[in-house]
Amino acid sequence: MPSPLCIIFSRFPRPGRCKTRLIDAVGPQGAARLQRVMTEGMLAAARELARQRPGLRVELHVAGAGPAEIREWLGQDQPWRRQEGQNLGERLSHSFLHGFQAGFAPIIVTASDCPRLDAATLALALDGLANHDVVLGPSLDGGYYLLGLRAPQERLFSEIEWGRSGVLAATRKRIAAAALSCLELPPLPDIDRPADMELLPLEIRNRAAGP
Repeated sequence: MPSPLCIIFSRFPRPGRCKTRLIDAVGPQGAARLQRVMTEGMLAAARELARQRPGLRVELHVAGAGPAEIREWLGQDQPWRRQEGQNLGERLSHSFLHGFQAGFAPIIVTASDCPRLDAATLALALDGLANHDVVLGPSLDGGYYLLGLRAPQERLFSEIEWGRSGVLAATRKRIAAAALSCLELPPLPDIDRPADMELLPLEIRNRAAGP
């Protein structure tokens, strides 16, 4: 039986190069700290699920860093890969295809900037793929915080205006046009803009606060 795979998408927490839409509100250092704390929180949630479900592999797919920086940040034991592609669709496509080609199934990919995404919701996504072709986690800004597949579905990643508010609607249309069965998870907020900071859990807000 193939083993399931949970991939977390993130960007290396380098000041000025991540969470750039938050820089005006919290500064480049604050944006980088928040990126780091949210990524570490998402990894913790995925590892919690892996402890409950032996065989689940957790990978970090990161942009903007090399091996030495990842080792310094997360140590030697965290599996990771560089994101490949010019836009989010290409990067998602590469990550899913690499996972399926490596023999994993089902596969879920999550964002690192959705701090209310917990191990229970990740478990719901994996369980949903037992009976559905796709699991989709809608985010409140018109995108999605999680996508799960039990087989490759390249049509979900092409000819979509990534970074716009219509990503979720376009993806739903692609799913319907392909006659794929889909389970939708509860909508959750992600943290991209200054107004989103009010949605941060207090624990994460405190951990990301500066000295």
